[in-house]
Amino acid sequence: MSKENIALPEQAGLEYILGVKLRSLKEVREEVLTRAGRKIKDNLSIKEVKLNQKRYIICFNPSEAEKDALDREMLLEKLKQLLKENPKGLIKNRGYKRYLIVERGGIKINLKKVEAEKKYNGKYVITSNTELKAEEMAYRELCLPVGRQAGVKNAKI
Repeated sequence: MSKENIALPEQAGLEYILGVKLRSLKEVREEVLTRAGRKIKDNLSIKEVKLNQKRYIICFNPSEAEKDALDREMLLEKLKQLLKENPKGLIKNRGYKRYLIVERGGIKINLKKVEAEKKYNGKYVITSNTELKAEEMAYRELCLPVGRQAGVKNAKI
């Protein structure tokens, strides 16, 4: 979600709870994620951060962190195989492109990017202007990526 999209419900005087993409907003990547949180359940830690008059709730689920790490490892194994078969075909593939470096000698996996992605494992961010407690908003269904919430199918934003 862009800053403009987050501002729309506020301008209309509406209360909201919105999911925020971790990588999209610079203030979330660089400021919000670096702060400490507190554990509220065995499988969920949260932290509430107020920054630039915005309220963010960062959720960390260790089970999701393990799944994210496994998913990335599987993607990297597939990427290694595809690099051997047809490296040029990967340049336009959005799923793989973020892990690649195009150099004079060819295309290779960007190990620094792979390492940097680990900091996002199991983390989800919510922004809200409600008076609800962070714990009330941070229950598991809200802390899952769009489309993975209980009962939501083919969710689109």
